[in-house]
Amino acid sequence: MIDVDIVRNLPIFFDLNPAEMEEVARICDLKEYHPGEVIMREGEPGGTLYVIKNGDVRITRKVHGHREEDMVLTILRQNDFFGELSLMDGRARSATATAIKTTELVILTKEAFDALAVRNPACGYKFMRRIALVIGSLLRDMNEKFSGMLDYMWR
Repeated sequence: MIDVDIVRNLPIFFDLNPAEMEEVARICDLKEYHPGEVIMREGEPGGTLYVIKNGDVRITRKVHGHREEDMVLTILRQNDFFGELSLMDGRARSATATAIKTTELVILTKEAFDALAVRNPACGYKFMRRIALVIGSLLRDMNEKFSGMLDYMWR
């Protein structure tokens, strides 16, 4: 359980009403990670969403046959979230997340979220809608960049 003020201040939860925010606060945990500490590892079982309360997280992925080191996909900062895909499908992690500096994360497990969605479908819908909007925005950005690359290559 975390303080409801933490939930209230994270954009991923802005669509929820005060009672729903309290319900989410009861099923979330808060954990601190230190610089260089791995939060989740590519290929490991998933099932947890992480929301950055404060700190920075590096997201990397192995690129086989390219080089020894992992490729940095992005750096996430305060209010960003990751692990949302495994919250929905429970599949293995598609990337590794590592704390860059001391980082506090709000943690929501798939089991806790699924139980919440059964108890309060409206809350579950609002939460998943927010995640879908963010994922949709990321996909649109990726499509635009990919199209730009193709335009460049075929000129």
